[in-house]
Amino acid sequence: MRHQQWKWTRFLLVIFAGALLGYAYYTFYGCRQACPLSSSPYVTTGLGILLAGLLGYDFLLKKNGKQEK
Repeated sequence: MRHQQWKWTRFLLVIFAGALLGYAYYTFYGCRQACPLSSSPYVTTGLGILLAGLLGYDFLLKKNGKQEK
């Protein structure tokens, strides 16, 4: 039980880090006018969450190619 709780805590930390990196991308590299993906802090933060969630799920919640129960 405790191992499962730590696994989900790490997953949420990875998602939070993705949100921060997405917002940092908007702040430092995002364009301000015509770029549809990087012109809004909401979109870049959402993309950071999405990418971190996908990578976090694949690396943290899966083990040996199979999902743990």
